[in-house]
Amino acid sequence: MKKFHQTKVPVIVILLLALQCGAGTISLEQGVSTDDTTGALDVTITNRGDDVCRNITVTCEFQGIRVTANGPRNLNPDDSGQYTTQLDLGTMPGDYFAIVRTSYSDANMRQFSTVMLHKFAVGSAGVSQIVAKFGDVEIAGHGTAVLSLHSNEGTEVEATLHIYAPNELIVGDLQKTITLAPGAAPTIEIPLENFSALPGSKYPLHVAVTYERAGVRYITPVTAYAQVLETPADSGDTTTSVGMGARPIRIAILVVVAAIVVFYVNRRRRTRQ
Repeated sequence: MKKFHQTKVPVIVILLLALQCGAGTISLEQGVSTDDTTGALDVTITNRGDDVCRNITVTCEFQGIRVTANGPRNLNPDDSGQYTTQLDLGTMPGDYFAIVRTSYSDANMRQFSTVMLHKFAVGSAGVSQIVAKFGDVEIAGHGTAVLSLHSNEGTEVEATLHIYAPNELIVGDLQKTITLAPGAAPTIEIPLENFSALPGSKYPLHVAVTYERAGVRYITPVTAYAQVLETPADSGDTTTSVGMGARPIRIAILVVVAAIVVFYVNRRRRTRQ
């Protein structure tokens, strides 16, 4: 009986490790609301996938200050969580925006993130006279997103570009403060780099064009999507969804093969005995 346990335990442990290499799908549904009087910001997250969403961190960036919202760290499938924080609202009336980032991990402890641009008004707000068009982009290692602007303001304005991408993408250097004459229509190229984005997936890119006129803030928000393509450097380790990728599959195969080898070696030893 003692020999039976010695030969079987390694096989059982190895097979359990192989099962842990797999993961299901995590699909987050996210909503943001703001009280423009008190500055309270609430983020509601629902896991619509079939796997547990782990190590959730929700941060909010507002007026250059980033704070972490309070809420649950893990969400089971179909569970929802409330994440709250407080914004320090300015005194100037007009449009404002907050950037809400959610980072989390799956069963393999691989990190993922989402980013949202949440626009809201404080006091008496007007309508921005800057029109923006932001086209989708494909990234194979590197890519370039194209932002087109057109100013309908009657006077010259100084606008600022605020560009936000998920943690998996890197935004390159570019001029973020531009002067727009009446009728100006510049085209701006935004360089992007794939840091850890998954091939076959889409990631949101957000741009907020802000300016001030007569003591009022104006914002033009626009969103595009980056389609991540597979590159030769990625071909040995790809994942097409938030779930089991090529590396876990290879590990699982190797582990199962090792389990079979251990089983037959121990079987031959028992036969010789």
